[in-house]
Amino acid sequence: SNPDNFRLQIFPNPARTEIAFFLTEVSEGPTEVTIYDILGRKIRHFDLGVRSRNAVQIEWDGRDTLNRVVANGVYFAHAKSGQMVNVHKFTYLKP
Repeated sequence: SNPDNFRLQIFPNPARTEIAFFLTEVSEGPTEVTIYDILGRKIRHFDLGVRSRNAVQIEWDGRDTLNRVVANGVYFAHAKSGQMVNVHKFTYLKP
């Protein structure tokens, strides 16, 4: 896979309820998305398992691993597929 083709898109941004993460040109290998806060603390992790070259969509409800609604603020989505990595900043605002 060409690392330049691996994409992570986030919609909507900023988000007030659920936010969708779209991954395209996923490599043939383990795929995951991890959400971090502005201080670099891991908020939520999605292990998508082994994927083939196609598109993947996941939705996040604004909750951490303990099912608590996160605070308003800036977050980072770190997507990894095989050896490819893509990171995007987004804003989450509680409804």
